[in-house]
Amino acid sequence: MMQRLRTIACSIIALFCLCQSARAQGTVWAWGFNQNGQLGNGTYTTTSPYGIDTPGTISGLTGVTAIAGGYLYSLALKSDGTVWAWGWNPYGELGNGTYTDSNTPVQVSGFTGVTAIAGGFEHALALKSDGTVWAWGLQSLGELGNGTFGSPFGFTGSNTPVQVLGPGGAGYLTGVTAIAAVGFHSLALKNDGTVWAWGHNQYGELGNGTYTNNDTPVQVLGPGGVGFLTGVTALGGGQYHSLALKSDGTVWAWGQNTSGELGNGVFDSPAQIPPQDTPGQVLGPGGVGFLGGVTAITGGSLSSHSLALKNDGTVWAWGQNTSGELGNGTTNPSNTPLQVLGPGGVGYLTGVAAIARGRGDSLALKSDGTVWAWGRNFAGELGNGTFTDSNMPVQVLGPGGVGFLSGVTAIAGGGLHSLALLGATPQQAINSLIAQVISPGLGFRNGEKTSLIAKLNAALGYLQAGDTADAIAVLQAFINEVNALVNSDRLTTAAAAPLISAAEGIIAEL
Repeated sequence: MMQRLRTIACSIIALFCLCQSARAQGTVWAWGFNQNGQLGNGTYTTTSPYGIDTPGTISGLTGVTAIAGGYLYSLALKSDGTVWAWGWNPYGELGNGTYTDSNTPVQVSGFTGVTAIAGGFEHALALKSDGTVWAWGLQSLGELGNGTFGSPFGFTGSNTPVQVLGPGGAGYLTGVTAIAAVGFHSLALKNDGTVWAWGHNQYGELGNGTYTNNDTPVQVLGPGGVGFLTGVTALGGGQYHSLALKSDGTVWAWGQNTSGELGNGVFDSPAQIPPQDTPGQVLGPGGVGFLGGVTAITGGSLSSHSLALKNDGTVWAWGQNTSGELGNGTTNPSNTPLQVLGPGGVGYLTGVAAIARGRGDSLALKSDGTVWAWGRNFAGELGNGTFTDSNMPVQVLGPGGVGFLSGVTAIAGGGLHSLALLGATPQQAINSLIAQVISPGLGFRNGEKTSLIAKLNAALGYLQAGDTADAIAVLQAFINEVNALVNSDRLTTAAAAPLISAAEGIIAEL
């Protein structure tokens, strides 16, 4: 049965690693670095190598529909729209009103109606069903988007969520359909296919043609600074660079490029070539043509490599490769995309349904529900029972090193840690989809919204009655109606994509 990505959010950082997955519906498992409680198992690992190299469970956390990783902390979104966090908390990353670490999940304060989450270096983002964005954690460089910078003499943060303001601080950012928290900056995709960014901008990672930090959202310009970037369907990025996937399957990148992470065929020296402050198109393999047929991109907080998943189930990587994170059997960086090899270097990795990235490691979820990893393995983050780096994919083991991890439906990279989720029940996923349709940010007319919600409620009824065939049929009717709205110019491709993807994922689970 095809396992599909539900929600993925990535971020990473410097000296650790954790990987999480699920073995029962909506539950989370974890492995890797645990000095700060980021495994969520009620313990702290305080002796070298400070990590656990096979999965263990996070008890008491159920009904999870999405996961995200940050520096030394983790996030989970439950089917009731609440957000939970655990791990490191010096700047309020856990969002629970304290600055105290926790080795078990705690609820982000006063927060419901969330449909997506993302973890950055030391800040977190959440997208609510009304199309608004909320942030908490470190705000030294404007990454919270609330019109303030932290103290110029030290890091400061907010330990409860604050709402991201609108451009120039006027009102609030609305109509958002996707978010990404990467490095010290944040990205948001609006329902019109435009991209907005705020936070650190020393290397042009905000894409607005300047190198000035911003504490409120600015719109990402078009290639060469002409017009604005449009037609975007997904976002990603790394420590100091940003990525965007367009509806035509092409990838665009901007920001720092010292390791070739922009995929434009050069390695930029900051002393000689200014960072790229507007989007440029990622080249094809060997610099021939342009990369196309891409269905997913990913990013991570302190990473300097990029990953792309193509529609044929293959994975492509470019940028830094110090620990073998490009998965091509070497440790040499590349400024154009390289295809990730198969296990043991035999052939190429295929059948991939989702990708994720950590600081120096990469992950892939295959359509059979297994997870594969390559790159840095400082604290067992590859989950293969060792602490040895690998420049080719290795399969993540099962709990306690017995067998292999299976039944996974989503993955995400964190600060030298990774996340994997078995997924929510189909009923929980449909309820989450209803919340997305209700969101005013999508701009449905009342009749359109009523019709779509009626179909989803009908699917719930059929499932409750044990009628899987009719549930699938009505979900397909939902997809057809969304496509019809796109064809009649009532809905953008960017706004429709996550709705169609979610419905297809539910069908695949049934």
